[in-house]
Amino acid sequence: MIYYAIVDKLKKDHKPGVYGRRKYNQEEIDRINEEKKKLATKDDGLISSTISLFNDFAISLFSSSDKIGLQHEDPNGKTLIFDNALMKDDYDIDDQMDLFYGIFDNYIAKEKIFESILKSKGGSTLIIIERNDIPSYMHFGGSAGKFNYGLYCAHPKHDDILLPLDGSAELIKNMVLEETLRAYEALGAKKIVINDLTDIKIGSKNEKDGVTVGADFNLKNETLREKTFGKGIFDPNRALRNSVFIHDLPNVITTINGRINGNQLVEKFVENINLSIGLDVGVMGMFSSKTNFNYQRNWSFEVEFYDKNEIDSLTLNQEQNLINDNIFNDLSDKISTIFKHNTLSQYELGLGAIKEQEYQLMSKFSEEQRKVLIDKLVGLANKDGDITFKELEFILTISDKLDLNPEETINHLSANYYSVLFFLNQRGKESNDLILYTINAKNIKAQFYKNSRIFVFDDTNKLLAKGTYYNGGRRIVFENGKTIESNNIEKNILAGI
Repeated sequence: MIYYAIVDKLKKDHKPGVYGRRKYNQEEIDRINEEKKKLATKDDGLISSTISLFNDFAISLFSSSDKIGLQHEDPNGKTLIFDNALMKDDYDIDDQMDLFYGIFDNYIAKEKIFESILKSKGGSTLIIIERNDIPSYMHFGGSAGKFNYGLYCAHPKHDDILLPLDGSAELIKNMVLEETLRAYEALGAKKIVINDLTDIKIGSKNEKDGVTVGADFNLKNETLREKTFGKGIFDPNRALRNSVFIHDLPNVITTINGRINGNQLVEKFVENINLSIGLDVGVMGMFSSKTNFNYQRNWSFEVEFYDKNEIDSLTLNQEQNLINDNIFNDLSDKISTIFKHNTLSQYELGLGAIKEQEYQLMSKFSEEQRKVLIDKLVGLANKDGDITFKELEFILTISDKLDLNPEETINHLSANYYSVLFFLNQRGKESNDLILYTINAKNIKAQFYKNSRIFVFDDTNKLLAKGTYYNGGRRIVFENGKTIESNNIEKNILAGI
């Protein structure tokens, strides 16, 4: 498993890379590089991009020792990675707490927690990362959420969503409940009651001076949710959109299918719920506020629906428009976040974070939505004053995936950004369709484009000036404040730089 420690800032003397008490041996490096190749060809989540397995290892000269130290430096990385395989079964961190940024300070058994995390699921990884390098859409509450500092794990159903370890079991319980309620409400529920029938002995725990103290109490037949709804709109797509838990609950999903395909009015049943959902129970237990927490629950469901003949349904047109709008908002936020945070060292990895099925969904965007997305990316790229080649390639690739006319996209970009033109000029073919003519004089090169833009470079391709030309170059308004006008175009160029 992968665990994350989110901190404010990494210390300057903590170089990004893999930490441990020994280096990877050649067999491990070969295995990791092979895994890296597999990941690079998969539609993997953005989370995977923070792992150095994506990057070629820079085998450093650091010696293995009894202390935890940098074993493999990652010059392009932004994370500290602690791999269980490199710990030599020694999890003592008392004299090296500066490496962990206070993430274990609130716990007495620091060494035990560190060991449990790394030994989780047969061997795990802990990654320390700055909060500003975590894209906002990875927050379990959506892109509007803000990460707290502390320990997180990858969502068991969504690799690119993070869940806090503190209170994780309670959080998962609430996520299962809310997903179920949302599905039933979208299908015309009138009333929903969900009870926990599990006979549980729960203890509240408190650690003081190394001793766990608390009180036990029994809990049975707890009402988890009771909701009443007015008549809404019957919307099967909304019922199942972004759902991940209910598909593991056979009775819940049977009721949903029965309601979608029929006109079921009442359903009562008991469902077995596993609140660990594939996470490590031992680690979760260390971060639970309750002792003896029972992850296996029996919940009773009682659902009453309105008659489908009494409620409205979306028309086919409304349904498709709503789906497209939601998909557009979700995907444009995801693409923009990848771009904005510049989390990845290579733009190809950013593209890899967008799954193929998401590209297929993009093809259903309206032309207006596609242009809005490109404009959003251009705005983000230009926040520092210009567009880099990497950013341009990202934009052009997304544009291509959106089936936008590449010439229109290039014309839009080249009207404002010299780096776009310069980049295209290096690639040759594309720029030849845009460049009207080029003038070479006294170690400078001036490119006149069909959109009336002019860019002047020296013989090292350094930009000297840019502007807009009129009357074939007889009048040039440069962005450095100079306006030159004469019948000698070469003179106009030289006077403007």
